[in-house]
Amino acid sequence: MLALLAGVLSLAALRPPSPTTTALPQPAVSPTTASTDQASTPVASEPIVTPSSESSPPATPTKAESPSTDATTLLVVGDRYSLADAPGSWVDAAAGELGWEVINFASPQRGYLSDPADCDVKPCSSFTGTVDAIAAKRPDIVVTFGGTADGDQDLREAAATYFEDLRTALPDAKLVAVAPITTDDEWPYYLTMHARSIRAAVEAVDGTFIDSKRIGLGDGEELSEESQRELAKVIIEALR
Repeated sequence: MLALLAGVLSLAALRPPSPTTTALPQPAVSPTTASTDQASTPVASEPIVTPSSESSPPATPTKAESPSTDATTLLVVGDRYSLADAPGSWVDAAAGELGWEVINFASPQRGYLSDPADCDVKPCSSFTGTVDAIAAKRPDIVVTFGGTADGDQDLREAAATYFEDLRTALPDAKLVAVAPITTDDEWPYYLTMHARSIRAAVEAVDGTFIDSKRIGLGDGEELSEESQRELAKVIIEALR
């Protein structure tokens, strides 16, 4: 019996042991690898739109850039030789030729010292008394044409005061004075003296003096249409 048990044990010791299955370690997935995989996946991006100068609307000009359509304003201060309703009036001819708007303050007998005989055009005063009314119209050019109605009086002080006041009221306006004329048959010497006084006064304030060349002498009661045309030509040439 003992011999049989010893034989069984001997056979068990000689049998080879059963193989043991051991699990191999799996490689660890690092966070860097996972991030790389995700970053490698293409992602659709929003298209970048840049403004095109061709599609931009044209700029709208500002008020300051817009061309001005205001016409030059000419204001005439004078006596009967500058009335607008005179046949062939030099005032209308000059305005039409130059394309200017006209404001007419001419009245019969209005002068540097003389008040007008007709007060249809306000104010009813001499040239000096019309300065405020002239300035209120804000003209670009003021043409003063007179002196005949003042007769044989010294105009030096009156003319100087008038143009000084006018320049103060209208510092940027062009001031023009036309030498007085007459339609009488003879030329009175005092008109020559008036022309000198008026010239000195207007040029003292950087104004312009126009020699009327005694146009109209001998015309009679009123300026002829031919004299009006001659006067218009002389004044237009000086104002251009």
